[in-house]
Amino acid sequence: MRRIGELERPGVVIQMNSLAQARERREDRPLRCVASGHLTGGCSCPATVPAGVAAAAWDRAQGLGEGLDGFFRFAWQDEAWLAFGVAGGEVRGVFCPTHRAEREALMAQSA
Repeated sequence: MRRIGELERPGVVIQMNSLAQARERREDRPLRCVASGHLTGGCSCPATVPAGVAAAAWDRAQGLGEGLDGFFRFAWQDEAWLAFGVAGGEVRGVFCPTHRAEREALMAQSA
């Protein structure tokens, strides 16, 4: 029997992660290629890159003064990826090497 003033809290109790643990987990998660297949009539791309790899490349690009927001290239496993980073340090999306090349070819055709 519940006493007056007690709240019933169904569910699982979990420990809150510290900010450092949350950052570590975010860097370990994979970033999936944002290509949806709409250009080729296919499915979403399954290619991924570790978020920490893209974030480190964005940090280096920012250190070189390449701008506040925008696209940047980085190498991972001997291939060139394309990503979009924002001034706050976050990488918002990536294109795998195949879709980076397709995007660049489309951009060149429209120029």
